[in-house]
Amino acid sequence: MIVRHGIRNILVKKFYILTFIIASFTVYSVYAVSANIVPPVPANINTASVSTGPNIASGTISNIVTNVAAKADANPVISSLPAETNQVRTVTVASNAQSNSGAVATLPAATPTIAAKPPKKSSHHRSSKPSHTTSMYFAGSSFDFSFNGDVAGLPGALQQYDNTTKILPALGTAKAFPINLELQHTNIRDIQAFVNTKTQGRAILIYDQQNNSLRIIYDSKINVSNDALKQSQIWQDGGTPSPVLSKDGLVLFPYGQYEPKITCQPLQLCDIQLEAGEVVKGLMIGDSVRWNEVDGTVPIVYSGGDTKPSPHVVLKPTDPGLETTLLITTDKRTYYIKLYSSNSVNVSRVGFYYPGEQMQDAESQRQKNEAKDNQVLSEDNLVNPKDMHFNYTVSGDTSAPFNPTQVFDDGHHVYIQMQSSISSKDLPAFYVLAPDGDTLQLVNFRYKAPFYIVDKIFDKGVLILGLDDNEQRITISKTAEKGFWARLFGG
Repeated sequence: MIVRHGIRNILVKKFYILTFIIASFTVYSVYAVSANIVPPVPANINTASVSTGPNIASGTISNIVTNVAAKADANPVISSLPAETNQVRTVTVASNAQSNSGAVATLPAATPTIAAKPPKKSSHHRSSKPSHTTSMYFAGSSFDFSFNGDVAGLPGALQQYDNTTKILPALGTAKAFPINLELQHTNIRDIQAFVNTKTQGRAILIYDQQNNSLRIIYDSKINVSNDALKQSQIWQDGGTPSPVLSKDGLVLFPYGQYEPKITCQPLQLCDIQLEAGEVVKGLMIGDSVRWNEVDGTVPIVYSGGDTKPSPHVVLKPTDPGLETTLLITTDKRTYYIKLYSSNSVNVSRVGFYYPGEQMQDAESQRQKNEAKDNQVLSEDNLVNPKDMHFNYTVSGDTSAPFNPTQVFDDGHHVYIQMQSSISSKDLPAFYVLAPDGDTLQLVNFRYKAPFYIVDKIFDKGVLILGLDDNEQRITISKTAEKGFWARLFGG
């Protein structure tokens, strides 16, 4: 009985000791997890990678949730999961040694206390203003836009939406056009149309998408003359000739005087006509996509006869607001042309006249006429005095500087002799009076100083200089020819 009692006391003591050891180990494990400290590995555990394969004894671990692999010679890593039934935390120890048995050290499940770092928050700032760093903003963006001021300041206001946009110098004579814009969900095309409407086409906003540039063009209408020879004379006198509008509606630019600027209409043919007989040797255009046909070539067609056909360079812009340059080389000269596209102001047909050649042709014609006049009055064709008739009278503004000193004919021509001191600015025009006495009729005549030579015999003719109140007129009338005795004694 005493022996049994002693054995029982010994067992109770061992049970208390074992319970104390287990409780201490449990408390230590919880502390280790909380402090991120790995408990010492028992000596009988091989320092090798954890294996979840068949080498693990059946029933040792009911459910392994995590298996963390560590680098060789690195500190052990603890993976923790929330405490659930039959869950354990697996401690993996890495070393250079190979695993012999794939043994696993297990700890009782406990609630983890390791706090992970919160993830970085991604921020996206939405600005009410458009981006100032993205180029080509106007190419496909819609935005709210307000502007109140002169149209000259419009490109600068738009540049605030995209500071990579270039502002080119304005073309034409600047004029004041105040505009007030309040547009929502608009785009650059709407603004261009608004400006064109408000200024009635006198100011145009040009946006070049390829170069990302803005420009104002003022009053793109071309001021033209109707006399190429007169403009060539201005060029000869040192002035700047103007474009000329021909009878068939072709606008002719003076070649070589300045860079012509041609505005074409989108999706419409634009014809550039060169001199008859010229042969195009080469052609280059800056924007080969939006100004050419689909195949990327600029068509060249010809008009006129086979001997001297006129070449035509045909263009067709795809959009308004385009700007580029065109270079044409021929067997005679080189053309450098600035091209624009616009829906409001455009010229469909243009060509060139050549002041230098015009003056050469005029001088050549003058020399031919002079040679003809000299032939009429040459020694071989002297007027026979027997054929001279002086039966002409002069009336009207006889004090005018073009009052004739003598009028006579030879039966074929009438010769009107002017004063030798007359200047070219005082030379009048000559007309033949119709039988009604009022209608002026054109007649061939020429001036060979100091004679007007009229190519027909007339009854009445007039010399006229000036217009309206400043008009001066002298009438020349043919009278009945007097006989010898009448001329001798008068009557």
